[in-house]
Amino acid sequence: MKNTFRSHFAAAMMALALTASGAASAALVLSTNFDGRTVSGATANNLTWMTNGVASPGSLTAVAGSPVIGTPPAMALFTTSAATDRFAVDRNIQTESPWYVDIPLSVLAGNAIQLGTITLDAFIFNNGGALQTVSRDLDLSLALLGSALNLIDSEAIDNIYPVTGALSPAQPRALSFDLSGNTLAAGGSYFLRLTASSNHTQGNNAGIDNFVVNGELTRVIPEPGTLALLGLALAGLGLARSRRAR
Repeated sequence: MKNTFRSHFAAAMMALALTASGAASAALVLSTNFDGRTVSGATANNLTWMTNGVASPGSLTAVAGSPVIGTPPAMALFTTSAATDRFAVDRNIQTESPWYVDIPLSVLAGNAIQLGTITLDAFIFNNGGALQTVSRDLDLSLALLGSALNLIDSEAIDNIYPVTGALSPAQPRALSFDLSGNTLAAGGSYFLRLTASSNHTQGNNAGIDNFVVNGELTRVIPEPGTLALLGLALAGLGLARSRRAR
């Protein structure tokens, strides 16, 4: 009789564990199309974010790396017509230095996220902020960082546009970074660091648009109604055991 009760109790607790973890579902985690953004120096403000399981990242700021040639000029985002509603950095990635932007991923309590692909549209601009019309090299890397900016995972895509010859394909170039297999813990703080660079003698300015983070969300806290039902089930098991004892 005790063994029977224990087996029933174990089954109920297993049900609780399954309920607590929940079922994973593929979903859009975070996205922005930069529409309506305003610019203050190197920072893009008034971004509209679509979020699911994470907090809004807010404004984004481009950060320069170490200069390659000479003293780098003051960095800013382009405000030209070609850069409207895009995150475009006024920094020549070949003659000055790479740049990067950190995008916070602050996971809300109660939701764990299995990271998937991150997609974006990549652009190259000339020094005047117009879309580049001749071939220029562009390399982009995307890194997943922990709360202490420790590297967890990364992927790089090189030679997004050809170094020589005709500019093909036409802008923009749709890219997909695969960071699947990484779990973002509920309540955890992470960053996605996007870095623009060039490893050729022909490089120019870079920008992005339509940034989308995909993943799978898992609810890690059981709903009150489910807990109540489980409590009734456990109470029923206890009553059954009491009756058998009598």
